[in-house]
Amino acid sequence: ASNIDVKCRVSGGSSILSIVEDGKYVKKGDELVTLDSSSIEDKINSQTITFNQAKSSLVEATTAVEVANISVKEYLQGVYKQELQTADANITIYMENLRSAQNSLEHTKKMFRKGFVSVLELESQQFNVKHSQLNLETAKTAKEVLEKFTRAKTLADLNSKVKQAEAKLDSVKAQYELEKNRLAEFKDQLKFCTIKAPQAGMVVYANPRSRWGQQSGQIEEGSTVRERQTIIQLPDLERMQVKVTVHETKVEKL
Repeated sequence: ASNIDVKCRVSGGSSILSIVEDGKYVKKGDELVTLDSSSIEDKINSQTITFNQAKSSLVEATTAVEVANISVKEYLQGVYKQELQTADANITIYMENLRSAQNSLEHTKKMFRKGFVSVLELESQQFNVKHSQLNLETAKTAKEVLEKFTRAKTLADLNSKVKQAEAKLDSVKAQYELEKNRLAEFKDQLKFCTIKAPQAGMVVYANPRSRWGQQSGQIEEGSTVRERQTIIQLPDLERMQVKVTVHETKVEKL
């Protein structure tokens, strides 16, 4: 009345290496069938290599994202500040040089009016003032370019590298999960090669028969079984059915 079908769950089917004898009473958890697992083991070995490569790529991609984010912080909190400080220092230096050149020019003008210095010396001091003014303007322009353009351009480039690294990480993560799931599937398939009794019962080989009642295959060691093909049936001997034929003349007596 109650039968449990024990089926082949190996993808693509397999061949029977060993099987418990027909008619034997087994307990729950007893080993019933061992299927050939050689091809699955080869797949596991190959997939393990592929999975490890995906794992290595994941570590590399994760590190790349971390490095890209650190580069942004490094520029804002380190390189940019240092460049800005250098620009301010240059401005301060050139301002001091200009002040010194202007003082020297004023002194030279006084000496020139008194006849103590030549025109050439006066012109030289005037050139020093102009040179100091140009240096100061250049330093101010450099700071302005740094604040308005260089900072924005560098940040845009660094943030772009962060986004690229994150996009690659997402792709690598998807590949990693795919290879991980494939390896898990192969390992599950390996488990399916050992079939144990889901309940106690008597082993009955599920030998298929054709539509005319003839046996079309044989469940035995060495035979090949398809995926989802029933190999064994385990009837519960505590719940039995009997099918009988009764002559029509006896029907009224039932």
